[in-house]
Amino acid sequence: MSVYINGISMLTPVGAELQELWEHLHQGDVQSPVQAVKIPPFRYGKVLRRMDRFSTMALYGAFKAVEDAAIEGYDPFDVGTVFNSIYGPLSTTLNFGQFVINGQPELASPTMFSGTVNNACLGHVCIHLGVKGPSTMLLCSNYIGYSAELIQRGKAKAVIAGGLDEYYQALFDEFIQLGYPVGEHAVTLVMANESNEHTYCEWICSLEGNLGGHPYITPLFQGERSRIESIMRGVIQKAELNFDDIDGVITATGHLDIYSTEVDAIRGLFNNQVRIINPKKRVRDALGANEGMNVGIGATILKQQKIPELLLDQGEDLGVASISVLLVNHYDVSGGFTSCVIKAVS
Repeated sequence: MSVYINGISMLTPVGAELQELWEHLHQGDVQSPVQAVKIPPFRYGKVLRRMDRFSTMALYGAFKAVEDAAIEGYDPFDVGTVFNSIYGPLSTTLNFGQFVINGQPELASPTMFSGTVNNACLGHVCIHLGVKGPSTMLLCSNYIGYSAELIQRGKAKAVIAGGLDEYYQALFDEFIQLGYPVGEHAVTLVMANESNEHTYCEWICSLEGNLGGHPYITPLFQGERSRIESIMRGVIQKAELNFDDIDGVITATGHLDIYSTEVDAIRGLFNNQVRIINPKKRVRDALGANEGMNVGIGATILKQQKIPELLLDQGEDLGVASISVLLVNHYDVSGGFTSCVIKAVS
């Protein structure tokens, strides 16, 4: 069964809307501060007073992606929700933990306590958007691939797939000291079994592996080129494509050591005959939204048929007239490395 990406929402340090981010990338006006992103006002003003930042980010992303996709007409039981994070509602959890450390957990707000549950954000999304299909919260996972699998197996006709991690200064400072440029993001995609006038691209397939480490856990970790090559080669074979069918590869991370290993693997596999696209060098790594960030940017490239020059590894295009197929990589702090193939729709 075919799977299409019909809606995208990106809350990023560069822009709070996909269009805003896209314009900044094309204009070369990219400011990516390491701080909490300002969430624009949206429909659920009164409701937000009872929600923490993590759930607010999740609801904002889901609302804007559904708005972009225009998925009216689906039975609520046919629309699933799959969200992904690395740390979950970190600020709420640590704030509640302080009450526990002080021996006074009963003084914490019941709303605060309920917000410490990782999937509390999903409850808000399902309630306020009125969706009732399969729903799950993942940690450090291929959440877009999992969402596509729900559709392919007939468990859902559409899935709201969101990835996010909120800004927490101490944690982000640690990442940055290790050369891992991170930023607060919430990236949400609406995936469906049918295309429409809003469709960005078709999602073909994905393949997962593990590099055996991550620079945040294992300092100076660089990964093995052969493992990255094996995953990329495998997903191209799974998609029943040839190497020369791939018009560009979106790299997984902004960390220089892993990026260097990955680029070596790409150049080796494709004999230097493919565009290398690196969103993270401009938009920062997105932790739980890393996969969504890369797939979302790749889907927009396929729809717009244009790559922002800032994102090209060599700063120049290879001159191919059209962009039909992209290979998109993803890497997370568990060492997981995923490659997927997305394709333009006619």
